[in-house]
Amino acid sequence: MCNPTSGADTRFHDTPPVQSIPPLEHPTRQILLSCARAYLSGYAFDAFPKIITLLIKLISGRRHGEPGSSRQILLRLLVVVASSLKARLPFFMLTLIGGFRVLDRLAWKAVKSWKAHPGITPKKVSIAVSASVMLQPTPEGDEMEQLVFAIDGPPSVCSKDALKSIVPAPYPMVERILNPTVFAATVSSALALLIIEPARRAEFALFTLVRAMDSAVSFKRASMKWTLRNRFGVPDLVLNNASAIVFITACTQIMFCWFYYPQALPRSYTNWITSMSHLHPRVKQAFALFGLGEMQYGEDTGHAHVLGEVAEELGYGFGAGDPVNGHVSCGVIHNKMGCLHNFVQKWRAGMRDSLKIYLLVHLLPVLLFNRKRLRSSRRAKTITDIITGTLRSANFLATFVTFVWIPLCTVRNLTKRDGMLGPFLGSLLSGFSIFLERPSRRREMAVYVVPKALDSLWWRLANGRLGLGRLPGAEFVMFAAGMSYIFSAVTEPVALRPAIRNALGFFLTQ
Repeated sequence: MCNPTSGADTRFHDTPPVQSIPPLEHPTRQILLSCARAYLSGYAFDAFPKIITLLIKLISGRRHGEPGSSRQILLRLLVVVASSLKARLPFFMLTLIGGFRVLDRLAWKAVKSWKAHPGITPKKVSIAVSASVMLQPTPEGDEMEQLVFAIDGPPSVCSKDALKSIVPAPYPMVERILNPTVFAATVSSALALLIIEPARRAEFALFTLVRAMDSAVSFKRASMKWTLRNRFGVPDLVLNNASAIVFITACTQIMFCWFYYPQALPRSYTNWITSMSHLHPRVKQAFALFGLGEMQYGEDTGHAHVLGEVAEELGYGFGAGDPVNGHVSCGVIHNKMGCLHNFVQKWRAGMRDSLKIYLLVHLLPVLLFNRKRLRSSRRAKTITDIITGTLRSANFLATFVTFVWIPLCTVRNLTKRDGMLGPFLGSLLSGFSIFLERPSRRREMAVYVVPKALDSLWWRLANGRLGLGRLPGAEFVMFAAGMSYIFSAVTEPVALRPAIRNALGFFLTQ
């Protein structure tokens, strides 16, 4: 047994230890409450956006004196309210949360009645799982390992020998990891994903897996940084900007696909990028054709109309946009403007569009969860923070849009040709705009773009020259892995990011 008053150095542990608790066994009333919350949350996510859109149309119709239109919208509102009751999302949430709660309780009851290893109890299993997660090397050497955990008392620091005294030797390591909670999470998540339409399963799976990995990395951040710095010689410049590097890498993949493989991205996401770019559809089509080798300068490839008609619309004449006649000037590419003028215009348009997005992003959390800050003595500071945060985020997105053009125009004017190099360098440079955002937001933004980058990368591998195809059941494996970590980590709150922990607290309240 460990000494609760041990004075061992804990400076190198990732986070302050918290008391580990045994697997939760919830009464029937609490399970039903979780099921109700899950179903109603899924219903709200499915119905509320549609209802709000229709209400806006209803108010707008009454304002313009269109009673017939108002009646139609009210009927559509009733249809939405009724149809969302049987939508996929509410039943997905019900199966995921409610199924987990039921299976978790039944599985731990089965473990309690298991007599094959009389020295093992669910509580010891839970402690062993938590202990194995928090086991980490100390800077003094490879032979010594320390463990931070608590057993019905204050935190303590224990050696490997102390751990052996808690967990009986015959109990195999695989059973410490594959505990009943993981089993319940795996089964419930697999069943829940079956409810989602096949086209969206990869999106759900990658989102969940990346969130789980983000929590795991955050939990072990200190020890991982120490290992990378001292054992592999990774410089602090890289370690301290890991989130930015991940964001840049992911955005390079996403933007490159937007240029050349838009079908690898969700259609709504592709359309949003296109609207933010303010790029003529024919010009974007031309970049894709040049990059993929389907259109060449000095050759008649049957695509002269793509830029020829654009040039004609701008008053240059059809020939100015015909690749047969040689290099097409940047004036045709960006609406008769010089490159520098184009950069300024792209930034201004991006700033205007971004302000509409980020004002709500920074204002809504205060209105929904911290309204008292607007009524307290901190009101002035709160308003200042909202304005500053909005301007900073809008500047980030506007700069992102502008940075794409700088290498693109530079390369095409220096080489007098169009290919993949300019768009690739533009895709790479655009991600560096992340350094305009607050460091506290960089990680969250990286986590947002990584699933889309991975999904588009997998599409390219499956449909490109390698022709790997989709691995059958890969979405179920990824989703189950992510949810297993998230549900299992409920016994160790510091192993989850705050947003996930708060969501779990809502659904799994005892």
